[in-house]
Formats: sequence, structure tokens, C-alpha cells
Amino acid sequence: MKHKLFPFLCLILVLIACELPVFYASPAPTPIPGLIGTSVAKTVVAARTQTALILPPPTHTPTMTLLPTNTSTETPSPTATIIFIIPTSTFTRTATPLPTSTEVEFSDENWACRLISKNPVDNQALTPRADFDARWVVENTGKKSWSSSDVDYIYYSGTKMHKKEAYDLTDTVDRGESTTIIVDMIAPKNAGTYSTTWTLRSGQNEFCRLHMSIVVK
Repeated sequence: MKHKLFPFLCLILVLIACELPVFYASPAPTPIPGLIGTSVAKTVVAARTQTALILPPPTHTPTMTLLPTNTSTETPSPTATIIFIIPTSTFTRTATPLPTSTEVEFSDENWACRLISKNPVDNQALTPRADFDARWVVENTGKKSWSSSDVDYIYYSGTKMHKKEAYDLTDTVDRGESTTIIVDMIAPKNAGTYSTTWTLRSGQNEFCRLHMSIVVK
């Protein structure tokens, strides 16, 4: 049975092949160089033109430009400052202190004294033209005795408030003994501070200078 059908099938296939039209695929068109780019460009231009017709005209909006700010955190370094110091000489007046009751002057170890007391005391107030006696109590601390025959006391310097410029010792003063030197004085008539100095003398030796100051008010 199969052998009988086979020639028949072959005949049918031949007939079909003869009758069916032959379809050939059309060749794809060859692209023209630059044609696609030109079409795309025209399409973009047309789109922009239509968009420009639809959208409102642009308005100019000014933009603010911010000024730069100093954001530096750098710490300034210190600057050295040079100071010139010019020394100036300052004149200072030094006051000469008035002699005190403990001041002792002498020429050498043979002729020396120590002041024990005096009256009036330094800078004691007196009235103008007041009559007073200046008194110094002194001790002989030298090796020589003060003989009443060759030792006296005289005015040395300062304000002349005395009535006599020289006096003799009333008695002899040996070493370690004391005596009182008395001078009759009168205060000046004008207000102020006055001082005077007296000294003991033996021949050419002057020793034991005695000072006193008063204030006339």
C-alpha cells in the first residue's frame, strides 16, 4: 500500500511546485548618505519653531551676584613692637639735715667730747626777739683735760644770735667728766628757722662742735 502511495505523493509535490508563484524578497533600498541626519535636523528645527510659537516670550530676570566673604580662620601673628627708652637725668635736691643732739665732732683722740643734752632742743619755737640761754652738756672723752686756763668755746658759724662771741670754761674738765656750755642769745625778729654752731678750742685745736636750731614764729 505504501509503495502505491509514494509515486502519487511525488506527483502532487511536482504539480504544486509548478503552480505556486515564486516570491522574491525585494532588496532593501540603499540609504543615501546624509539623508537621515538632514531629516533629523529638520525635525528638530521644526519642533523648536513650534515650541517657540506656543511658549510666551522669555523675560530677563537679573540675578544677584554675592560678594565673596572672608571665611579665613587664620589667626594673625603678633607683630613685635620696639620701644626705645631714653634715660633722662633727674636732679634730686637733697636736704642737709640739721644737727641733732647726738652729733659729736672732734679733731683727734686727745681732744674729743660727747654731747649729752642741749636746751633748747632743735627746732624749738620761740617768739621774735626772745632772750634765751643756749646750753650744751658735754663730756670730755679725749685724753687731754680741758683746763679753764687754756680751753674756751667760741662762735663757729650760722646765725649770729649770741651777745658774746667767746667764753672761758668755768672750771677744768678731766677725762670722763662733763660740763655745761652756756651762751647768752636773743632770737631774730623775723619769723623763720635759724641755726648756730659753736666749738671748743685749745690753742689752735678746735674740737667738740655744738649745733642748735630754733624756729621763730
